[in-house]
Amino acid sequence: MTKISLALTAELLCSSATAHTVISNNASNPTTLDAGVSVSWRSDGVVGDQQYWRIPGALMGGESWPVKSGVDVDEAWLALAHAINDEFYGVMKAGIHAGGDDHGGMELEHVYLGWKGVDAWSAFNVEAGRMSAAFSPGIAEHASTRLFSESALALDAFLGRHFHDEGIRVIWTPVNGITSGIEVWRGKAFPATPTGNDGSSDIFARYDWQGETIGFTAGAWWMQADATLRSDHRYGGEHQHTGLFRPLFNDVRFSGETRLGGLHGKLSWKISNALSWSAEGEWMRVQADGDLTDGIRFSSINADYTGGWLQSSLQWKQHRFSLRGEELVLENYLKGPGAPQLAKDAALVTTGENPHRWTLGWHWQFQNSLALRLEAVQDNSILQDDSRLVVGIVWREGIWPRR
Repeated sequence: MTKISLALTAELLCSSATAHTVISNNASNPTTLDAGVSVSWRSDGVVGDQQYWRIPGALMGGESWPVKSGVDVDEAWLALAHAINDEFYGVMKAGIHAGGDDHGGMELEHVYLGWKGVDAWSAFNVEAGRMSAAFSPGIAEHASTRLFSESALALDAFLGRHFHDEGIRVIWTPVNGITSGIEVWRGKAFPATPTGNDGSSDIFARYDWQGETIGFTAGAWWMQADATLRSDHRYGGEHQHTGLFRPLFNDVRFSGETRLGGLHGKLSWKISNALSWSAEGEWMRVQADGDLTDGIRFSSINADYTGGWLQSSLQWKQHRFSLRGEELVLENYLKGPGAPQLAKDAALVTTGENPHRWTLGWHWQFQNSLALRLEAVQDNSILQDDSRLVVGIVWREGIWPRR
């Protein structure tokens, strides 16, 4: 009956759009239910409890919340997917993520319907609803699915960490190994705003190859986003609910266009049945042109950001030892009578040192669905020499059908 394997959707998007869901290809059991939880204890936070996390030089926003000291739920999610018939399927996923005091509630991250068609030469997927973007492999990874508990700096600074928006996506698989797609969004997710008519859109392509012992993936993407009076919603903007006693920084807003592009790749090598090695990374470039204003002052801004990360891991049986290095290069050019004060209020003044971070990790999968994670972090994202230890436990399981 089910000649069309809807599981291909999950394979196409890998750890991207569907993130944690699996569309069943079993006609007698078309429904899947998956869950995940990540809880971590940290010896220190990236900033103090009464401080705002603003990477100097970056116009931040979205859901880029700093990690805190002590025990915190990084995330918890429950995902339901159902193959309606041979061609149509639906996905729902609800979750919570660590963040500000007013942003830790349950959120419907995915609610979308999909259609899949195949012919002799290619396959199409069309999906519409609220989804995570699929253009970058890192943006849909969460604490329970990625190698490290903390999101990459480039995702935090350039894309607001998590990208959930309403839109439509078309994915095309012309030949085996090649995947390409286009996504059009309403603009509710950073770096766009929903006030404009243009929203955001992206295109992407990647190639996957798997040999007997070696596999690799290479991909590229490009995105444009329009914003009108975009504020830093994490702390200020229209919300104005920080939960902090420290006076809120001035509300500086950006209007203009942001263009982003990225390259990513992964290489894996199965050395033996018990030993394997992998290396992966992503590089991004961001160019933003527009205006800054606080309602009184005004200046034009031209921002040119680059950043990315490289990580490598060695897995031996149930143990995985990993190292990640990250760096951001942030340049802003402001012109206008309000430029000096707006640059200060928007945290665009830098010392010339690039924000960077190193993370060393050990991941022990001591049961099929449970893992222990230890990390040592050397963090210079706010240009202060800071370090912390992280001890976490991760539960990720296919509840139905039991996997």
